Amino acid sequence: MCLDPVTLGTLSTAVSAVGAYQQGQATSAAYQSKAAADDQNAKIANKQAEIAAQQGAREEREMRQRGQAVTGAQKTAFAANGLDIAAGSPLDVLTDTRFLNELDALTIRRNTANNVWGYQSEATNYLNSASANRSAASGAKTAGYLGVAGSILTGATSLSMHKNKLTDGAKKYTSK
Repeated sequence: MCLDPVTLGTLSTAVSAVGAYQQGQATSAAYQSKAAADDQNAKIANKQAEIAAQQGAREEREMRQRGQAVTGAQKTAFAANGLDIAAGSPLDVLTDTRFLNELDALTIRRNTANNVWGYQSEATNYLNSASANRSAASGAKTAGYLGVAGSILTGATSLSMHKNKLTDGAKKYTSK
């Protein structure tokens, strides 16, 4: 079976249009999938930030409790040796112990804040990526639709030119 040029042109246009549509849909679906993965990763990063904040608060509390225990043991040892803990070297030792313990607790707080900030930044980056992927998905769909329109217009132009050639040829043939 032999198809005429008009039918072949129409089929070619249809195949091109369907291909452009499917490519746009597939690309859009891939970007949507990436956006969904980014959204999930952002949730995970936010959860990690929450866990880091809780863990840091617990470590800070425990550091202060250990410091109080050390200070209590120092007071007991000084008292057992008959030293006055309200003056002189025993007071200096207790003051230094409290200071260093508080410094350790504040270091834990600062490190925790840095960790939380890191996870929150990671979540923000994932959300920005998800947004960009959704935008790209929309663009891919639009490109697919424009590809369909372009295929149809190209096919219509080609068929019109072919028709004009046939018409011109028929006119030349009949005028002889």
